[in-house]
Amino acid sequence: MPDTSRPVLSFEQKLEIFRSYDDLVEKRISNNRINFEYKRSRQRRKELASQLSTRGNGYVNGRGLENEYSVDPRGWINIKHFSEEELRILIEKAMKEMEKNHNSEGEPMLSLRELLLKIMNEYNDATTERFAEHPLGTLVRNDIPEKIYEVAKIDSDNYVVKASVGQGNWAKVPWIAVMNREITTTTQEGYYLVYLFREDMSKVYLTLAQGVTKTDRDEMERLNQDIREKLKIDEPQIHKNNNYFLGESDKAKKYQESTALFIEYHKDNMPSDEQLVTDLMKMVGYYEQYIKMQKEKETNDIFERYLKEFIESRSSKDQIKFLFSNLRDRLHLINDGGKIDRQNLEYDIDQLLCDLPFVETDKSDHQLKLFTTLDLPRPTYSNMMQMLKDLLNGKYKASDIQKVFKEEKLQTLYKRSRQGLRLLQYLDDKNELTIDTFPSKYEQRSRVKELAVFKMVLQVLNHTNKLSLEERKELLKHVLKMTVISSTTETPIKDSVRDYRLNNVIGWLKALDIIDDNLKIKHEDVGEDANTSRRNDEIHEPFYKFENETDLITHIHSYIQSQGFYYKKEDLKNFYLSLKTKPFVILSGISGTGKSKIVEKFANSVGATRKNGRFRLIPVRPDWSDGSDLIGYVDIKGEFQPGPLTKVLEQAMNDPGHPYFILLDEMNLARVEYYFSDLLSVMESREWDNGQIVTSTVIEREDLESPIIIPENVYVAGTVNMDETTHPFSPKVLDRANTIEFNDVELMNFDFGGSYQVEPVTLHNDRMRSKFLTIKDALRDHEDIVKATTEKLVEINRILEKNNKHFGYRVRDEICFYMIYNDQAQLMSEDEAFDYQLMQKILPKLSGNDHHTADIIHELFVYCTGHEMDLDNVDERIQHAKYPKSARKLTNMYQHQVHNGFTSFWL
Repeated sequence: MPDTSRPVLSFEQKLEIFRSYDDLVEKRISNNRINFEYKRSRQRRKELASQLSTRGNGYVNGRGLENEYSVDPRGWINIKHFSEEELRILIEKAMKEMEKNHNSEGEPMLSLRELLLKIMNEYNDATTERFAEHPLGTLVRNDIPEKIYEVAKIDSDNYVVKASVGQGNWAKVPWIAVMNREITTTTQEGYYLVYLFREDMSKVYLTLAQGVTKTDRDEMERLNQDIREKLKIDEPQIHKNNNYFLGESDKAKKYQESTALFIEYHKDNMPSDEQLVTDLMKMVGYYEQYIKMQKEKETNDIFERYLKEFIESRSSKDQIKFLFSNLRDRLHLINDGGKIDRQNLEYDIDQLLCDLPFVETDKSDHQLKLFTTLDLPRPTYSNMMQMLKDLLNGKYKASDIQKVFKEEKLQTLYKRSRQGLRLLQYLDDKNELTIDTFPSKYEQRSRVKELAVFKMVLQVLNHTNKLSLEERKELLKHVLKMTVISSTTETPIKDSVRDYRLNNVIGWLKALDIIDDNLKIKHEDVGEDANTSRRNDEIHEPFYKFENETDLITHIHSYIQSQGFYYKKEDLKNFYLSLKTKPFVILSGISGTGKSKIVEKFANSVGATRKNGRFRLIPVRPDWSDGSDLIGYVDIKGEFQPGPLTKVLEQAMNDPGHPYFILLDEMNLARVEYYFSDLLSVMESREWDNGQIVTSTVIEREDLESPIIIPENVYVAGTVNMDETTHPFSPKVLDRANTIEFNDVELMNFDFGGSYQVEPVTLHNDRMRSKFLTIKDALRDHEDIVKATTEKLVEINRILEKNNKHFGYRVRDEICFYMIYNDQAQLMSEDEAFDYQLMQKILPKLSGNDHHTADIIHELFVYCTGHEMDLDNVDERIQHAKYPKSARKLTNMYQHQVHNGFTSFWL
């Protein structure tokens, strides 16, 4: 037994022990207490540790350990006085017990077949005995659900399994329900899988049925029919009706009526356990398949209602339905993997709108693009270019066309050709030539693809590769009908005019080999100046070249101000240097201080937007427990469904010139180590390959064109709020990022740069990317900075070593890189830069409730200020400190230690 006289392990020490086991999942509960779940538990109870608190209390699951430990009536072992060795032994014993398949009495659990037969053989006799605490009732309520969780391979986070033999009295029809939590957690409503036992116990039915208490008969029948029609079921044992008999009681008849599908099992001819498990897993698969169908329908309905508000005024209901049914595959942005997050649905729809080629976005407002007939060509391309040759050869002047051509037909033909030359700006408004030599084919292509209507048409075609030729033509007609009005009457163009002008658009694109006869875009480049990295046949964007980093930061600062947001220029310098040092940054602070916006507006200022796909916000969900929600997963058909991160990485790999920004919003709502750990490891695998920074693969599959890596033009930022609803960071995460704190609020600051607007520019990734991966890369040309910085870090490490808080080579290297980049750019003084690094790379790992932590904080304050900690005169000492930001933070941490007995960077 533990020795109660020795010192109690601290809360942090206990947490460190539990966190050292990879299979334990940390769960923060109320009052800052912690539970740990065991992922490999084969029992319904997943909690291995419960109620760990700062007072030293805590409990470990003691089921099966009653002969070795003092186990309370609820099955828990108090670990308050355990030593580290005793606690580790207990944890490992508890894990072994939780892996065992035992029933409620600790005996080996029966198979699913044996359990069902036990109920059928003993139930009628049991109903003649006392109901309360009957062992058969206990078996049904406890052992059956645990067996279902095991054999159906479902998780209690997503499913709830309940079984009942009645409430207070024996039920006529006992049942075992398997419910997806997103649909229902009660058998009174919703639809779910349920084993229903016949009243005479001769048969049991595995059904997909509905709750009968809160569902009316018409709605029940409608849903049953929908399930039967939509699910394509080949298994002969699964019946798509409710033609079976449960019994004569009202409940039996209602249960039967609520059934959409069923499998029948006879007590005297019960199939093997293997067959029963196979049937159950197939039914779970169909259940999830129908749930996904319902979600897609719900998402589509919301999507169409959202679009209808601004589209129906320019198009009929039938046109809308046709148009968006043919773009339905674009809904993967919303309905990723069949999951709907209602909280973020509006944002996702908003992002989809930004991506639609016929919708334009101004800040958060969306509207249809609007063109006039003057924006669409009237002539054929060959006639127009023949006129251009005639004009260049001096055969006539464009202003003299009406005089030169008397014949009406010829005159009209050339009037139209003149309109085309104006459209391409080969003629100006005064009918004067703007060129003196006939343009090359590549130059002609470039001018045509720069025209707004042609850009839109090409984007529509690129989004609809799966459609037939006729469907693509029809789709383009609908788009033009919605977006083009008459230049004279400002009314929607007639169908005949639309069709004629569309044929000319297609003709121009074919004449220049931009599309083929099937309206498919040709992606080959023409001409020496073609941009080899462009995607979707877009026109190359010229990259803006800043003279120096100061000009770049000034532009970013001015752009963000003109957008109505305020950040100190020093914060933008620091953010830029942090991204350049390591393309993973954490932004922490209280809610509402602009953590998300600084990332988005920074990205927008250098040409990365939601619309072009180079900025992507990914909201983190609390239920993320692995990387599948980010990277992707294999669906029940065996097909890989890429996650939002994978899509961005794939696009960035094909577009190396542009920087891409990914924002993980509220990234610590889930445990970062669980859903992001693989990506952290991939980031650490960065190495040089022919002058490019490459990583190991994020995912590699045969159905992907090439392995997905994290390319050097991807920058990841995560925002975090620290409160009782979020998870703390482990040293593994903090070591790999700059943690930038946003807690300063200036409510009275209204300096938004006046009324002028600063336009974004397109920045090449060479300006952003890291130049160093190891200290060896930097040492040859920057030895003085590396050694001077390392000397400071050695002194800091001596202070931190007193409580094993010291850091390793990774932190040293990245601080040195930051200092070098700052020195090259001359953005701030050496002391200012080192202050940021001390604040962002060293202090976030400090926490504790012991005197060693307090001593470290005090010594670091002395290092930053040159003075002892004196709370009465602290402001003056910070004002004259060498590293004032870090000194201010250390003061706050010290005050928490004094007043609360515990401190952390995150408080």
